[in-house]
Amino acid sequence: VEMVKRTILAGIFNDLGSGSNVDICIMRNDGTVDMQRNVLKPNNLQPIRDSIQRSGRLTMPVGVTPVLHTTFTPHPKTSAQPTAVSGGATEMEVEA
Repeated sequence: VEMVKRTILAGIFNDLGSGSNVDICIMRNDGTVDMQRNVLKPNNLQPIRDSIQRSGRLTMPVGVTPVLHTTFTPHPKTSAQPTAVSGGATEMEVEA
Protein backbone atom coordinates (compact mmCIF):
# COMPACT_ATOMS: atom_id res chain seq x y z
CA VAL A 1 0.00 0.00 0.00
CA GLU A 2 2.90 2.36 0.75
CA MET A 3 4.25 1.90 -2.78
CA VAL A 4 0.81 2.71 -4.22
CA LYS A 5 0.66 5.91 -2.13
CA ARG A 6 4.10 7.01 -3.35
CA THR A 7 3.13 6.28 -6.95
CA ILE A 8 -0.08 8.31 -6.72
CA LEU A 9 1.80 11.19 -5.04
CA ALA A 10 4.29 11.22 -7.92
CA GLY A 11 1.35 11.59 -10.32
CA ILE A 12 -0.18 14.40 -8.25
CA PHE A 13 3.05 16.40 -8.13
CA ASN A 14 4.04 15.81 -11.77
CA ASP A 15 0.65 16.33 -13.47
CA LEU A 16 -1.03 19.72 -13.23
CA GLY A 17 -4.42 18.17 -14.01
CA SER A 18 -4.36 15.64 -11.17
CA GLY A 19 -6.42 15.86 -8.04
CA SER A 20 -4.97 16.80 -4.70
CA ASN A 21 -5.61 13.76 -2.54
CA VAL A 22 -4.92 10.03 -2.44
CA ASP A 23 -7.76 7.48 -2.27
CA ILE A 24 -6.92 3.78 -1.97
CA CYS A 25 -9.27 0.89 -2.75
CA ILE A 26 -8.07 -2.57 -1.70
CA MET A 27 -9.95 -5.40 -3.45
CA ARG A 28 -9.24 -8.82 -1.99
CA ASN A 29 -9.67 -12.26 -3.59
CA ASP A 30 -12.41 -13.14 -1.09
CA GLY A 31 -14.55 -10.30 -2.50
CA THR A 32 -14.12 -7.86 0.37
CA VAL A 33 -13.32 -4.24 -0.44
CA ASP A 34 -11.62 -1.66 1.75
CA MET A 35 -12.16 1.90 0.44
CA GLN A 36 -9.88 4.45 2.10
CA ARG A 37 -10.82 8.03 1.17
CA ASN A 38 -8.43 10.97 1.54
CA VAL A 39 -5.55 8.84 2.84
CA LEU A 40 -3.13 11.67 2.02
CA LYS A 41 -3.80 15.32 1.19
CA PRO A 42 -0.42 16.69 0.15
CA ASN A 43 -1.83 19.91 -1.29
CA ASN A 44 -4.30 20.80 1.46
CA LEU A 45 -5.09 24.47 0.84
CA GLN A 46 -7.87 24.82 3.42
CA PRO A 47 -5.65 26.36 6.16
CA ILE A 48 -4.45 28.96 3.64
CA ARG A 49 -8.01 29.71 2.50
CA ASP A 50 -9.18 30.02 6.12
CA SER A 51 -6.46 32.61 6.86
CA ILE A 52 -7.70 35.04 4.17
CA GLN A 53 -9.90 37.87 5.45
CA ARG A 54 -12.75 38.51 3.00
CA SER A 55 -14.87 41.63 2.95
CA GLY A 56 -18.59 41.17 3.52
CA ARG A 57 -19.18 43.66 0.69
CA LEU A 58 -18.10 40.96 -1.79
CA THR A 59 -21.01 38.69 -0.84
CA MET A 60 -23.88 39.36 -3.23
CA PRO A 61 -27.45 38.57 -2.15
CA VAL A 62 -29.65 36.36 -4.31
CA GLY A 63 -31.52 38.36 -6.96
CA VAL A 64 -29.05 41.26 -7.18
CA THR A 65 -28.47 40.55 -10.88
CA PRO A 66 -31.68 40.37 -12.95
CA VAL A 67 -32.12 37.48 -15.40
CA LEU A 68 -33.47 38.88 -18.65
CA HIS A 69 -33.94 35.66 -20.62
CA THR A 70 -33.27 31.93 -20.21
CA THR A 71 -33.48 29.02 -22.62
CA PHE A 72 -32.83 25.32 -22.31
CA THR A 73 -32.07 23.09 -25.28
CA PRO A 74 -31.70 19.38 -24.49
CA HIS A 75 -28.84 17.52 -26.13
CA PRO A 76 -30.01 15.53 -29.18
CA LYS A 77 -30.08 11.82 -28.54
CA THR A 78 -27.56 9.73 -30.40
CA SER A 79 -28.09 6.28 -31.83
CA ALA A 80 -25.17 4.83 -29.84
CA GLN A 81 -26.61 4.01 -26.43
CA PRO A 82 -24.23 3.14 -23.59
CA THR A 83 -24.01 -0.53 -22.74
CA ALA A 84 -23.74 -2.11 -19.31
CA VAL A 85 -20.33 -3.32 -18.21
CA SER A 86 -20.17 -6.93 -17.09
CA GLY A 87 -18.91 -7.71 -13.60
CA GLY A 88 -21.35 -5.57 -11.65
CA ALA A 89 -19.65 -2.23 -12.18
CA THR A 90 -21.03 0.68 -10.17
CA GLU A 91 -20.85 4.43 -10.65
CA MET A 92 -17.78 6.23 -9.35
CA GLU A 93 -18.16 7.73 -5.90
CA VAL A 94 -17.66 11.52 -5.95
CA GLU A 95 -17.48 13.83 -2.97
CA ALA A 96 -19.46 17.03 -3.13
